[in-house]
Amino acid sequence: MELNILVLLFPVLLYFVIKLLDKKTSTKPSITIFMLKLILIVSSLILYIGNIGWLYRPFTKQLKVKVYDADTKKPLSCAHIRFSWLYETGTAGGLQSGPYKSINLRTDSNGEFTVPSQLKPISFYAIPLIIGRYSGELVSVFQHKYWSFAETYDGKISDIYLESLKSEEDEFNMLKSIAGASHNVSAKSSKCKDMSDDEITFLEDDFARLETEYPNSPLFEDVILVMISMYNACENKTAVTDMENKIVAKFPNGKYSRAIMYRINRSAR
Repeated sequence: MELNILVLLFPVLLYFVIKLLDKKTSTKPSITIFMLKLILIVSSLILYIGNIGWLYRPFTKQLKVKVYDADTKKPLSCAHIRFSWLYETGTAGGLQSGPYKSINLRTDSNGEFTVPSQLKPISFYAIPLIIGRYSGELVSVFQHKYWSFAETYDGKISDIYLESLKSEEDEFNMLKSIAGASHNVSAKSSKCKDMSDDEITFLEDDFARLETEYPNSPLFEDVILVMISMYNACENKTAVTDMENKIVAKFPNGKYSRAIMYRINRSAR
Protein backbone atom coordinates (compact mmCIF):
# COMPACT_ATOMS: atom_id res chain seq x y z
CA MET A 1 0.00 0.00 0.00
CA GLU A 2 2.78 2.44 0.92
CA LEU A 3 4.59 1.74 -2.36
CA ASN A 4 1.43 2.44 -4.37
CA ILE A 5 0.99 5.80 -2.67
CA LEU A 6 4.67 6.77 -3.03
CA VAL A 7 4.72 5.94 -6.74
CA LEU A 8 1.55 7.92 -7.43
CA LEU A 9 2.92 10.86 -5.42
CA PHE A 10 6.16 10.91 -7.43
CA PRO A 11 4.93 13.46 -10.04
CA VAL A 12 3.57 15.67 -7.25
CA LEU A 13 6.89 15.60 -5.37
CA LEU A 14 8.76 16.23 -8.62
CA TYR A 15 6.56 19.24 -9.31
CA PHE A 16 7.53 20.86 -5.98
CA VAL A 17 11.21 20.07 -6.59
CA ILE A 18 11.00 21.89 -9.93
CA LYS A 19 9.26 24.88 -8.30
CA LEU A 20 11.97 25.04 -5.65
CA LEU A 21 14.77 24.88 -8.24
CA ASP A 22 13.01 27.53 -10.33
CA LYS A 23 13.21 29.97 -7.43
CA LYS A 24 16.93 29.31 -6.86
CA THR A 25 18.03 29.63 -10.49
CA SER A 26 18.30 32.71 -12.68
CA THR A 27 15.57 33.85 -15.03
CA LYS A 28 17.18 31.81 -17.80
CA PRO A 29 15.81 28.23 -17.65
CA SER A 30 18.47 25.55 -17.16
CA ILE A 31 18.70 22.27 -19.02
CA THR A 32 18.23 20.46 -15.69
CA ILE A 33 14.86 22.10 -15.06
CA PHE A 34 13.81 21.45 -18.65
CA MET A 35 14.63 17.73 -18.29
CA LEU A 36 12.83 17.55 -14.94
CA LYS A 37 9.73 19.12 -16.47
CA LEU A 38 9.88 16.58 -19.31
CA ILE A 39 10.13 13.74 -16.79
CA LEU A 40 7.18 15.23 -14.89
CA ILE A 41 4.99 15.29 -18.00
CA VAL A 42 5.91 11.77 -19.11
CA SER A 43 5.59 10.22 -15.64
CA SER A 44 2.23 11.91 -15.09
CA LEU A 45 0.90 10.55 -18.39
CA ILE A 46 2.14 7.03 -17.67
CA LEU A 47 0.95 6.86 -14.06
CA TYR A 48 -2.31 8.78 -14.03
CA ILE A 49 -3.75 7.96 -17.45
CA GLY A 50 -2.70 4.33 -17.08
CA ASN A 51 -4.32 4.15 -13.64
CA ILE A 52 -7.67 5.87 -14.21
CA GLY A 53 -9.43 2.64 -13.21
CA TRP A 54 -7.27 2.33 -10.08
CA LEU A 55 -7.94 5.95 -9.07
CA TYR A 56 -11.68 5.35 -9.49
CA ARG A 57 -11.71 2.01 -7.61
CA PRO A 58 -8.39 1.25 -5.85
CA PHE A 59 -9.76 -1.62 -3.73
CA THR A 60 -11.12 -5.00 -4.75
CA LYS A 61 -14.58 -5.93 -3.52
CA GLN A 62 -15.15 -8.09 -0.48
CA LEU A 63 -16.30 -11.49 -1.73
CA LYS A 64 -18.51 -14.16 -0.18
CA VAL A 65 -18.37 -17.54 -1.92
CA LYS A 66 -19.89 -20.93 -1.07
CA VAL A 67 -18.46 -24.37 -1.78
CA TYR A 68 -20.82 -27.28 -2.48
CA ASP A 69 -20.71 -31.00 -3.15
CA ALA A 70 -21.47 -31.23 -6.88
CA ASP A 71 -23.57 -34.39 -6.44
CA THR A 72 -25.59 -33.70 -3.27
CA LYS A 73 -25.53 -29.88 -3.55
CA LYS A 74 -24.79 -29.75 0.19
CA PRO A 75 -22.33 -27.14 1.51
CA LEU A 76 -18.81 -28.34 2.34
CA SER A 77 -17.40 -27.12 5.64
CA CYS A 78 -13.67 -26.89 6.48
CA ALA A 79 -12.60 -26.85 2.81
CA HIS A 80 -9.13 -25.36 2.32
CA ILE A 81 -9.08 -22.19 0.22
CA ARG A 82 -6.08 -20.44 -1.27
CA PHE A 83 -7.05 -17.06 -2.69
CA SER A 84 -4.49 -15.13 -4.74
CA TRP A 85 -4.60 -11.64 -6.27
CA LEU A 86 -2.79 -11.73 -9.61
CA TYR A 87 -0.41 -9.27 -11.26
CA GLU A 88 0.53 -9.46 -14.93
CA THR A 89 3.98 -8.44 -16.16
CA GLY A 90 5.93 -8.54 -19.43
CA THR A 91 5.51 -7.04 -22.87
CA ALA A 92 2.61 -6.95 -25.28
CA GLY A 93 4.24 -9.89 -27.04
CA GLY A 94 4.31 -12.12 -23.98
CA LEU A 95 2.64 -11.59 -20.60
CA GLN A 96 3.03 -13.67 -17.45
CA SER A 97 0.55 -13.61 -14.61
CA GLY A 98 1.40 -14.57 -11.03
CA PRO A 99 0.20 -13.91 -7.49
CA TYR A 100 1.38 -10.75 -5.74
CA LYS A 101 -0.49 -11.67 -2.56
CA SER A 102 -2.15 -14.86 -1.31
CA ILE A 103 -4.21 -15.78 1.74
CA ASN A 104 -5.45 -19.08 3.12
CA LEU A 105 -9.04 -19.50 4.29
CA ARG A 106 -11.46 -22.21 5.41
CA THR A 107 -15.15 -22.59 4.68
CA ASP A 108 -17.49 -22.29 7.66
CA SER A 109 -20.31 -24.64 8.65
CA ASN A 110 -22.40 -23.22 5.79
CA GLY A 111 -19.66 -23.90 3.24
CA GLU A 112 -18.93 -20.19 2.90
CA PHE A 113 -15.68 -18.25 2.91
CA THR A 114 -15.15 -14.49 2.88
CA VAL A 115 -12.37 -12.76 0.97
CA PRO A 116 -11.48 -9.34 2.42
CA SER A 117 -11.15 -6.22 0.30
CA GLN A 118 -7.59 -5.67 -0.95
CA LEU A 119 -5.75 -2.62 -2.28
CA LYS A 120 -4.94 -3.26 -5.95
CA PRO A 121 -1.39 -2.71 -7.20
CA ILE A 122 -0.98 0.18 -9.62
CA SER A 123 -0.36 -0.41 -13.32
CA PHE A 124 2.77 0.50 -15.25
CA TYR A 125 2.94 1.17 -18.99
CA ALA A 126 6.17 2.26 -20.65
CA ILE A 127 8.21 1.97 -23.83
CA PRO A 128 8.70 -0.55 -25.37
CA LEU A 129 5.30 -1.72 -24.15
CA ILE A 130 6.48 -2.92 -20.73
CA ILE A 131 3.37 -3.75 -18.78
CA GLY A 132 2.55 -4.39 -15.16
CA ARG A 133 -1.09 -4.54 -14.15
CA TYR A 134 -3.63 -6.16 -11.86
CA SER A 135 -5.10 -9.13 -13.72
CA GLY A 136 -7.71 -10.77 -11.50
CA GLU A 137 -7.92 -13.51 -8.89
CA LEU A 138 -7.02 -17.17 -8.60
CA VAL A 139 -9.10 -19.43 -6.34
CA SER A 140 -7.84 -22.89 -5.37
CA VAL A 141 -9.98 -25.22 -3.26
CA PHE A 142 -8.88 -28.46 -1.57
CA GLN A 143 -11.05 -30.87 0.36
CA HIS A 144 -10.44 -34.46 1.44
CA LYS A 145 -12.11 -36.99 -0.90
CA TYR A 146 -12.82 -34.37 -3.58
CA TRP A 147 -11.08 -33.29 -6.77
CA SER A 148 -9.28 -30.02 -6.23
CA PHE A 149 -10.52 -26.87 -7.93
CA ALA A 150 -8.56 -23.97 -9.43
CA GLU A 151 -9.96 -21.14 -11.51
CA THR A 152 -9.06 -17.55 -12.38
CA TYR A 153 -11.61 -14.74 -12.22
CA ASP A 154 -11.91 -11.04 -12.85
CA GLY A 155 -13.79 -9.75 -9.82
CA LYS A 156 -16.93 -11.89 -10.27
CA ILE A 157 -16.73 -15.25 -8.53
CA SER A 158 -19.62 -17.70 -8.53
CA ASP A 159 -20.27 -20.51 -6.06
CA ILE A 160 -17.94 -23.50 -6.39
CA TYR A 161 -18.96 -27.15 -6.82
CA LEU A 162 -16.46 -29.93 -6.07
CA GLU A 163 -16.64 -33.36 -7.67
CA SER A 164 -16.17 -36.26 -5.25
CA LEU A 165 -13.48 -38.89 -5.83
CA LYS A 166 -14.99 -42.16 -7.01
CA SER A 167 -12.19 -44.71 -6.65
CA GLU A 168 -8.92 -45.62 -4.95
CA GLU A 169 -7.05 -44.55 -8.08
CA ASP A 170 -8.80 -41.15 -7.98
CA GLU A 171 -7.69 -40.70 -4.37
CA PHE A 172 -4.02 -41.28 -5.17
CA ASN A 173 -4.06 -39.27 -8.40
CA MET A 174 -5.60 -36.33 -6.57
CA LEU A 175 -2.91 -36.31 -3.90
CA LYS A 176 -0.19 -36.59 -6.54
CA SER A 177 -1.56 -33.67 -8.54
CA ILE A 178 -1.77 -31.39 -5.49
CA ALA A 179 1.68 -32.29 -4.15
CA GLY A 180 3.25 -32.19 -7.60
CA ALA A 181 2.19 -29.95 -10.48
CA SER A 182 0.03 -27.60 -8.43
CA HIS A 183 3.00 -26.40 -6.42
CA ASN A 184 5.91 -26.49 -8.87
CA VAL A 185 7.93 -28.78 -6.61
CA SER A 186 10.41 -29.53 -9.39
CA ALA A 187 12.11 -26.16 -8.86
CA LYS A 188 14.20 -26.57 -5.73
CA SER A 189 15.05 -22.89 -5.73
CA SER A 190 11.41 -22.08 -4.93
CA LYS A 191 11.89 -23.37 -1.35
CA CYS A 192 8.14 -23.86 -1.02
CA LYS A 193 7.44 -20.19 -1.67
CA ASP A 194 4.23 -21.25 -3.44
CA MET A 195 3.02 -23.42 -0.56
CA SER A 196 1.62 -22.38 2.79
CA ASP A 197 1.92 -24.35 6.03
CA ASP A 198 -1.83 -24.93 5.80
CA GLU A 199 -1.48 -26.61 2.39
CA ILE A 200 1.43 -28.78 3.51
CA THR A 201 -0.61 -29.88 6.55
CA PHE A 202 -3.54 -30.71 4.26
CA LEU A 203 -1.29 -32.91 2.09
CA GLU A 204 0.22 -34.65 5.11
CA ASP A 205 -3.24 -35.31 6.59
CA ASP A 206 -4.48 -36.70 3.27
CA PHE A 207 -1.39 -38.91 2.99
CA ALA A 208 -2.00 -40.24 6.51
CA ARG A 209 -5.67 -40.90 5.65
CA LEU A 210 -4.70 -42.90 2.56
CA GLU A 211 -2.19 -44.90 4.62
CA THR A 212 -5.03 -45.88 6.94
CA GLU A 213 -7.60 -46.64 4.22
CA TYR A 214 -5.29 -48.29 1.66
CA PRO A 215 -2.24 -49.51 3.62
CA ASN A 216 -1.10 -52.04 0.99
CA SER A 217 -1.98 -50.18 -2.19
CA PRO A 218 0.65 -50.43 -4.96
CA LEU A 219 -0.28 -46.85 -5.91
CA PHE A 220 1.58 -45.57 -2.85
CA GLU A 221 4.97 -45.76 -4.54
CA ASP A 222 4.29 -42.91 -7.00
CA VAL A 223 2.65 -40.81 -4.29
CA ILE A 224 5.62 -41.18 -1.94
CA LEU A 225 7.98 -40.17 -4.76
CA VAL A 226 5.98 -36.99 -5.34
CA MET A 227 5.97 -36.26 -1.60
CA ILE A 228 9.76 -36.72 -1.55
CA SER A 229 10.05 -34.21 -4.40
CA MET A 230 7.86 -31.79 -2.49
CA TYR A 231 9.94 -32.05 0.69
CA ASN A 232 13.14 -31.69 -1.32
CA ALA A 233 11.75 -28.46 -2.76
CA CYS A 234 11.01 -27.34 0.80
CA GLU A 235 14.50 -28.44 1.88
CA ASN A 236 12.92 -30.50 4.67
CA LYS A 237 15.55 -33.21 5.06
CA THR A 238 13.83 -34.90 8.01
CA ALA A 239 10.60 -35.36 6.05
CA VAL A 240 12.55 -36.62 3.02
CA THR A 241 14.25 -39.25 5.18
CA ASP A 242 10.91 -40.33 6.69
CA MET A 243 9.38 -40.73 3.23
CA GLU A 244 12.41 -42.66 1.96
CA ASN A 245 12.08 -45.04 4.93
CA LYS A 246 8.40 -45.51 4.06
CA ILE A 247 9.08 -46.36 0.43
CA VAL A 248 11.83 -48.85 1.39
CA ALA A 249 9.50 -50.51 3.90
CA LYS A 250 6.52 -50.68 1.53
CA PHE A 251 8.37 -51.44 -1.72
CA PRO A 252 11.72 -53.07 -0.83
CA ASN A 253 12.22 -54.35 -4.37
CA GLY A 254 11.26 -51.13 -6.09
CA LYS A 255 13.75 -49.25 -8.25
CA TYR A 256 13.80 -46.22 -5.95
CA SER A 257 14.16 -48.37 -2.82
CA ARG A 258 17.18 -50.16 -4.32
CA ALA A 259 18.75 -46.80 -5.13
CA ILE A 260 18.23 -45.63 -1.54
CA MET A 261 19.71 -48.81 -0.06
CA TYR A 262 22.68 -48.58 -2.43
CA ARG A 263 23.33 -45.00 -1.30
CA ILE A 264 23.05 -45.94 2.38
CA ASN A 265 25.38 -48.95 2.03
CA ARG A 266 27.91 -46.90 0.08
CA SER A 267 27.99 -44.13 2.70
CA ALA A 268 28.42 -46.71 5.48
CA ARG A 269 31.65 -48.05 3.98
